Amino acid sequence: MKVKQFHNANHFTIEYIDDEATKTTYFQSYNTVIAKIVQVNGCYPVLYVGDAWKYSQTTLKYFYLFISEYLHINLTTTNKKKEFEKILDKGLYEKGIVYVPIVKDNMEK
Repeated sequence: MKVKQFHNANHFTIEYIDDEATKTTYFQSYNTVIAKIVQVNGCYPVLYVGDAWKYSQTTLKYFYLFISEYLHINLTTTNKKKEFEKILDKGLYEKGIVYVPIVKDNMEK
């Protein structure tokens, strides 16, 4: 398991490889897991998003950086929160060659 600060002291990524084929990367804000990316056998990653993703402006800022850097999900409108809510409701992000299934999750371990 690798824990790294993510752009500031209160946000982290935690990378966990539970076997040779499954890699999970968590995004944590303070003490709360906000999202995780699960990738099996190098296939398309799946983004799991907990309810806390929109907890505060600071959490939103770093959540958007996380999905941009790790999944190439780049929100382009001025209302990124509304844009991501539409993507989350659809359950899929598609743009060019980027294809990411997205699942609502309660982030219980």
